[in-house]
Amino acid sequence: MGKTLGACIAILVVLSGCTDDSSPEQGRSSVPTQMKVDRDTSVVEPRWTLKDLEPIGQPIVVEGADDARVAVVIAKETNRRLKIVGVDVAGGKQLWSHRFSPNQALPGYPVTPVTSETEDGQRRVIFFLAAEEPLAVGPADFLNPVVSVDPVSGDIETRSRPVQASQPPTACEDGTDACLPGNFDGSDTELNLRLDLDGRGIKEIDEGAPPNSRLIGDAGLFSTYDRPGEELGVQREGKTLWKKSLEDLVGKGYSTDGGWAFTRESRPDRYTGYVGRAQDDGSTSQVSLVSEKTVVDLGREVMVSFTGSDGDVLWTRKGVERCFTGPYGEDEETVGVVEHPFRCKVAGKLTYDEGRIEPEIDGLSSSIEGYRPASGETTWSHRLSTAAAKANRLPPHGVFNRSGARIVADLREGLAIVDVATGKLAPASGPTFMCQAEPDWFPYAQPWGGSGDFERYGAGLLYACLPDGTKVDSGMTAAALTEGAVMATDTSYVLASEDGLVGYRIGGR
Repeated sequence: MGKTLGACIAILVVLSGCTDDSSPEQGRSSVPTQMKVDRDTSVVEPRWTLKDLEPIGQPIVVEGADDARVAVVIAKETNRRLKIVGVDVAGGKQLWSHRFSPNQALPGYPVTPVTSETEDGQRRVIFFLAAEEPLAVGPADFLNPVVSVDPVSGDIETRSRPVQASQPPTACEDGTDACLPGNFDGSDTELNLRLDLDGRGIKEIDEGAPPNSRLIGDAGLFSTYDRPGEELGVQREGKTLWKKSLEDLVGKGYSTDGGWAFTRESRPDRYTGYVGRAQDDGSTSQVSLVSEKTVVDLGREVMVSFTGSDGDVLWTRKGVERCFTGPYGEDEETVGVVEHPFRCKVAGKLTYDEGRIEPEIDGLSSSIEGYRPASGETTWSHRLSTAAAKANRLPPHGVFNRSGARIVADLREGLAIVDVATGKLAPASGPTFMCQAEPDWFPYAQPWGGSGDFERYGAGLLYACLPDGTKVDSGMTAAALTEGAVMATDTSYVLASEDGLVGYRIGGR
């Protein structure tokens, strides 16, 4: 699971916008046609809509007994509370609802649905069950039980004693049960806990992160709490395979305190991603923490790739960053192998003055490029427009494609569809694409630290748009749904929008 703290949560997009009249890019329309792109632009009407739901992000689809498909989504409730809801994909009927709590997970973790499996392969929904009255008055009120529910009936099948957790629950190393770091007394001590989904309770285990460390990636990738001297390593089945200085891996001036995101490829057992800038040298990427003038040199952004078994560094590149990655709040689960990865080359400086979110920009430029995963060698490259380069640093709305085979990019030549395997282009224009709004931040009534309210974020809602991100009212097309909505079956899709939770079917009603 890739996570970022503070900043750096992007979408698989093109970050585009309008250029001013003095820009040399004004009137661009010279994208070459290097490949044929077929998109089904027929408009698809909603099959059902739940308008009384106010989702904070996109649903996941869970298969239950008898092949039933259920959309699970987290939504706002009254009085600054949350609920988790199961909806029948076929007809849009709400099947169940429970009080939902993010517990004490740090605010860099998006509030999203989580699932895991029982020993016999039955998928279950995992979450912290909120108290009936979420305003804490004593230490015990900061703890919540972690529960598993049947996705179709919503029945609570497993319920732990109350715990306090600094991270959301996840599937354990073997893909079953629910694991999380936490404790039973509200102290600062963190235990690695495992909730048995077959009714054998919750207990402390050896797997997970070693003491005084946190998981930052799938299959046991962790970082230590040492400051200075932070280390990265991998622990699996209770055994630390390796542990190395972060400075030895990526150089000086970096820390996971500035954010992190790693994709693990299981077949080569390879991690590729980034860590943010250290906060003690004045170059933090967490803009919210900036209280005085800070200059961020984008040439110091760094990506790294290393083996999971021994931590051998395959390559590092400064002046490049992850970009066009998955939709807001979407977990990065382990994949077999990323055949055609891509990244953004960046240059320029951003100056943040006294905590202002909008920086002064100097010499900003950016290109999207493909690369060889084993060596980091660049295979193709396209320069982004000035507006897209800015948007890449300050993400607004953007077109995205969940498959990752193609992206929509605002290049110097114009709006283009890019094949990530080859870098070939085709002009992007006309019919509807899928866009995602910025993350939805909201106050949650259960406090962290006793404040009464605590800001959390979900994920952006989806809407129909043009390739430049402009919202349109013409309706969703079949192409936009297949590219951006959550697939429920071979012909049906669901998404969360301003209208609520919406279901579609392509190919008839």
